Amino acid sequence: MQAHALAIDNQPAICGKALNAAEEAFERSDATNTPQWLSYFDEAYMAAKFGHCFRELGQGDKAEYFARRSLDMVDGYVRGRTFNVVLLANAQLQQQDLDAACATGNQALDLASGLQSARTIKYIRDLRRRMSKFSREPVVSDFQERAHELLPASDPRASNRSRAA
Repeated sequence: MQAHALAIDNQPAICGKALNAAEEAFERSDATNTPQWLSYFDEAYMAAKFGHCFRELGQGDKAEYFARRSLDMVDGYVRGRTFNVVLLANAQLQQQDLDAACATGNQALDLASGLQSARTIKYIRDLRRRMSKFSREPVVSDFQERAHELLPASDPRASNRSRAA
C-alpha cells in the first residue's frame, strides 16, 4: 500500500524500494501461520498490487507483466479477477495496444455482468475514462458502447445525470 501511494505521488525510486521490501517480507512469510482473514493475500494478490504501482508510474510493460501474474489466482474470486483483468486492460492501453485493451476490457465486462459491486463499476468507469482519448477508434467506441449497454452505471454520463436529478 505504501508503494502504491508512492507511485501515485510519482516517486518511482522510493516506490521501487517499498516494492522490494514488500517482496522480501512476503518471501519470509510463512503461509502456515497466516490468519484466516489474510488468506486472500497470496502471490497473485501481491502481483496485482505491483501492477497497480507500475500502472500509476506509467510503466505499462511492467504493469502488464504483473497484471498477467495476478491472474494466477485462486478460483472463486470473480470480483477480484475482474479487478485484475481491468488492470491488465489498463496496462495494454498504456502501451497503446487498443485491440488487446478492448478485448481484455470485454473480458472484464463479461465477468462484471454478474456482479453488483460499486468498486467493480468504479474500475470499469476508470478504464472507460482512460480509453476516452481513443474514442474515435472503432474498437474503442465498440467497447465503450458495449460497456454502456451492459453496465450503464459505468457510463460517466449516467453518473452526471443522476446528480443533476
